[in-house]
Amino acid sequence: EASSLSWSLDMSGRGLSAVPAFIMNRQSLVVLNLSRNALSCVPPEISLLVNLVDLRLEANSLSSLPTELSSVLFLQHINLSRNSFTEYPAVLLDLASLKTVLLDDNALSSVPLDLLTDQETLERLSVTNNPLEESLQRLSP
Repeated sequence: EASSLSWSLDMSGRGLSAVPAFIMNRQSLVVLNLSRNALSCVPPEISLLVNLVDLRLEANSLSSLPTELSSVLFLQHINLSRNSFTEYPAVLLDLASLKTVLLDDNALSSVPLDLLTDQETLERLSVTNNPLEESLQRLSP
């Protein structure tokens, strides 16, 4: 029973091509690490993880996120580095608690800076190693 109350789950580097369904039943999860897998999508059921604060999806094959992610109201940190995003995921703009967005090593050509200024909680946006327009390159540390 203690495992069902666990607040953190590390499923990194497991060769997963899909998010295991049992994860969506872990509503107490605060940290979910699915890095270094072969995920090409995040299921809409991610919205069931209402207590999630930290979502780690680094080094997968993701190019989009489900709009249902906007229901994860407490999400503060998301790592989407080393994926296949060609544009900034619009759903991230709907997350009012978001503090950190890591999108390094993707295929981004632009970032909606005008929209990001409305995200008052955002403290860190990292977009290094993307084919950004030159004016944006200087914004990334």
